[in-house]
Amino acid sequence: METPTFQPGLLSDLGNGVHHGAATWVLGDKYAVTYKDESVPGALPQYVKLVNAQGQIVAENPNARVTGIHGDASNGRHAVFGATEGALVVSQSNEIKLIPNPSTLAPTSGNWMGTIKTHDALDVFYGYARNHGIFEINPSTNTIRQLVNAPNLKSYFLSAEGGYLVVQTADDHVKVFDTTTGSEIKGKSISSADDPNGAVLRKERTALETYRVLAEPSPVLAASEKYLYVLKPNRITIQVLDIKTLEEVSNIQLEATVHNMMRVGF
Repeated sequence: METPTFQPGLLSDLGNGVHHGAATWVLGDKYAVTYKDESVPGALPQYVKLVNAQGQIVAENPNARVTGIHGDASNGRHAVFGATEGALVVSQSNEIKLIPNPSTLAPTSGNWMGTIKTHDALDVFYGYARNHGIFEINPSTNTIRQLVNAPNLKSYFLSAEGGYLVVQTADDHVKVFDTTTGSEIKGKSISSADDPNGAVLRKERTALETYRVLAEPSPVLAASEKYLYVLKPNRITIQVLDIKTLEEVSNIQLEATVHNMMRVGF
C-alpha cells in the first residue's frame, strides 16, 4: 500500500494579530492570509497579505483595505475573500486588489458577501450576502454581478466537477445554473428533509453565523455532473434527479432513517 509523502508545515509568528481570520492557498506554495489592524475594534481582519511557505511576505497592498473580512475560497489561480467593501482578490502573480461592491451591496450587516465558494475548474467565484442573495465574482474582469435575488437561502453549492451551481431557497425552490454561461437552466419546487442547520430561525442568527452555516455542505442535497440527490422528508428515501431537467430518474430506499447524507462517486 502506498502512503502519502505529504508532510504538513506550520506557519507561525506572522504578526497578523489575534482575530477571526482565514488563510487559503495559491499556486506556487503561497498562502493568502488575513491580517488584523489592532486599532480597529471587533474580531474581523482588515487586509490580506501573500506569504510563502517560509512565512515571508511576498506581496501586500496597503490600498486594498476594508472594514472587515469574512469568507474565503481559492481555485489556486486566485483567492477571494468576502469583505465589507467588496471582494479582496489575491492572484498567483502576486497581485492583491479590491473589487468594489456593486450598488446593490453595502458595508452594513447582511448587505455584504460573507460566504465565498468556487471550484478548481472555475474562473469565477460565488459570494452570498444575507439580505440579497448570490453574486458572481470574476477576478479577471474585476466585476461582481447578482446571480440570484434570494435573501433567504437554505444552501448553495457546486456540483462535483464545478459544472453546475445549485441553489436551494427557503421555500424549497431549487435552481440549477450552468457555471460556464452563468445562466439558469432549470428551477423547480422540490421537497427535501429539513436541514438541521435550518432549525434556528434566520432572525435569531447573526449575519456572521448565517455565513458560517452557508459555507458548510448541504446535509440534504448533493450533486454530481449528472444527478441531483435529495434526501426526502421521510429521511429514508434519496430521490435521484437529472440535474439538467430536475426530473426523477430513480430513488434509493434506505434501511433506516438518516440525519444527513453526502455524495461519494457518481
